[in-house]
Amino acid sequence: MKDAGLSLEPALAQKLLEELIYQHVQTQVDLFKLGCFEDELDETIRRVLDGLDAHGSEPPSRVLAASLIDRAWTRLEDDWYTHRGIPGDCPLCAAEQAAMAARGD
Repeated sequence: MKDAGLSLEPALAQKLLEELIYQHVQTQVDLFKLGCFEDELDETIRRVLDGLDAHGSEPPSRVLAASLIDRAWTRLEDDWYTHRGIPGDCPLCAAEQAAMAARGD
């Protein structure tokens, strides 16, 4: 096969590679289903709170559901790092978590 002479700038090649990998990883996680589960969890928590008449002392069901999903996601990240043999106290991960906390994520 003849070389078409196509050459990419390193920054463009890096961006294309990152996008390709991101899209592939994204197919492994069904964000739509996760969002549906969070909605179902919110509804379940709301029904339980209604049954207990405990709305005054508890955070809103949406906040509680999001917090539970966030904690599960963090555990999955920890499991992934452990599976890959990467320590959980990765400095890049710590910087990312600090930035997210500063934003209120």
